[in-house]
Amino acid sequence: PKLEAFDDELERWIDVTWDVDPERPERYPARIHVVVINAPGSLGSVATAIGEADANIDNLRMHRVAADYTDTVIDLEVWDLKHLNQVMSVLRRLDVVNRVTRHFGDDDRSPLSTPNMPHGAVTSGASVGRPNQAALDAGRDAQQSVA
Repeated sequence: PKLEAFDDELERWIDVTWDVDPERPERYPARIHVVVINAPGSLGSVATAIGEADANIDNLRMHRVAADYTDTVIDLEVWDLKHLNQVMSVLRRLDVVNRVTRHFGDDDRSPLSTPNMPHGAVTSGASVGRPNQAALDAGRDAQQSVA
């Protein structure tokens, strides 16, 4: 509704599309945030799933949240928004993945951290069948006491 006020001002609109030329497909950058269980093979499972989904990992940054979890920010190359959503869906089905979200902006910090909590601290609940917030907090507190 608020954008309707600009219907007559075409010069203020920006054409946004990922599928510029169907004859020459291009990969586009996208950033996702993945909370992964810290266990042998977890990163390999995530990387394999991304590759098998025909996406490319351009960059990867990891930050340990707790003894059992790692925040991972992954820069991907995908074909379009539908492809990005498919990649995220594939990752959500992995047993080693707790959460997958799209990460906007250039900030490498976890989108789930807050200014009052340490970098990367998870602030929302975990999925069913996986360690809960109390377990994440306990691991974070133990990590802080060591530091």
